[in-house]
This record gives sequence, C-alpha cells and structure tokens, in this order.
Amino acid sequence: MEKLLLLLLLLLQQQQQAASHSTVEYLPGLQGRLPFPLETGYVGVGKDEELQLFYYFLESESEPTTDPLLIWLSGGPGCSAVTAIVNGIGPLRFVEQVYYGSMPSFVLNPHAWTKIASVIFLDQPINTGFSYVTNEVAYKQTDVQAFDYVYEFLRKWLSDHPEYISNPFYMSGNSYAGKMIPVVAQLISNGPYQMSGERRLLDEKLISLQRQDKCASDWRKHMKYWANDPKVQEALHVRKKWIKSLNYSIVDDWRPWNVNNQVAG
Repeated sequence: MEKLLLLLLLLLQQQQQAASHSTVEYLPGLQGRLPFPLETGYVGVGKDEELQLFYYFLESESEPTTDPLLIWLSGGPGCSAVTAIVNGIGPLRFVEQVYYGSMPSFVLNPHAWTKIASVIFLDQPINTGFSYVTNEVAYKQTDVQAFDYVYEFLRKWLSDHPEYISNPFYMSGNSYAGKMIPVVAQLISNGPYQMSGERRLLDEKLISLQRQDKCASDWRKHMKYWANDPKVQEALHVRKKWIKSLNYSIVDDWRPWNVNNQVAG
C-alpha cells in the first residue's frame, strides 16, 4: 500500500512539474488556420520553479512519431526564439514590404526544419522573450546555472511529452548558444535519462577550425592591393553597374546618418 501511495505521489509530482501549455491554431498576419501544429507554454525550473521558461513547440509536418526531436537555442545571450521561427529555421517568414504601421503578414517557409523534425524553440536564459522570474533573487544567474536550467527544462518537458522520449534527439542553435549546447549535451550524457541520437566529438573537425590570422596580421602590408589597386576598385563597381542596369528610380536619396553630430553611416 505504501509503495502504491509513493507511486501516486510521484505521478502527481510529475503532473505539477508538467508545463502549462496551449495549442495555437491562428496567428495574426497569416490567413486561415496554421498548417502545422504549434504549442506554446511554460515550464517551471529552479528550486521552487521560480523561473518560468517559455517555449514554442512545432511538431514535425512529416512523421512526428519517428522524426527527430530538436531543441533550438538562440544566441545573444538574450535573443528570443522568435528570431529563429520567423527569420531562420522555422516555418514562417515576414512578407517583405514597405511598413506603414500596419500588422506585418507572414508567408510559409518551404525550407523549414519542421518539415522533417519536431522543434522546441526555447526562450532562454531567463527574461529572454516571454520567460520570466517570480522573485528578484532568481533574476541573477550565471552561465552554469543557465545550462542547468535548460537541462531541467528538457527533463520536465519530456515528462509532460513522453511520446517523444524514444525519438532521435538533437540540439542546435546559433551564436552564443555554441557555449551552451556542449555543456547541456554533457549533462544529458552524464544523467540517468537515456536519449537516442547521434553524437559528434567537438575535436573531429578541429583541424579545419585552426586560426588563420596571417592575413589579418599583415593587413597593412597588403593595403596597397586591397585598398588602392585599380583592378580591385573596378571590381567593387560591379554591384553599382548591376543596380544601374535595373533602371530603378530613386525614391529616397542617400543621406548621412548622424549621431551626436557625427556621421555614423
């Protein structure tokens, strides 16, 4: 009987840890119902779940039961995951048009990673995007703590979405996320939770990542070539000739951009 009660308590605890989430079917700026499943929600992490991490989950448009599960971490640190959804690997793109204060509209991205994978876009670290804290003490955190919170997020998210535990798992991101991904991957590897997926050692391609700074160190020596050589100068005019060939009329003449009475661009 005691074992049964303990099991029930554990199950209830898992339910308390489960993310509060909802399904999004429509977005402003996109006509009709979303053609892909979109879930948004919060997962509480930290000692008393005082940190609430916000996520967007886009299920694979192909075979979600077998397609890879991927978590995307944007860089910064502090860039919202929205940047990747509408300006990166996600299924949406802003319609490029002149902005007059109206609501921007979307088009679908035919090359989205969500065509073949289910992707969690996470707003991290805390206070990025819609992620927030419930007390001032939790607001201050180190990179190491941020790594632990992402790992805790994954454990709790998978507890709430057990159907994805057996899917191949990958981590990806850009910019500053390159510091976070290896550490979180190591936490997963050292932890008790088994996840399937390919592993790549960071030093496998190290030989191609060696610094080649000779050009930078000798830039003054070669200045006469890259700055003053007539052939180089002529090559730089190719773009001007191409633009001129389009025969576009000038809508807004070039003008300097001044900051504190100094030309900044």
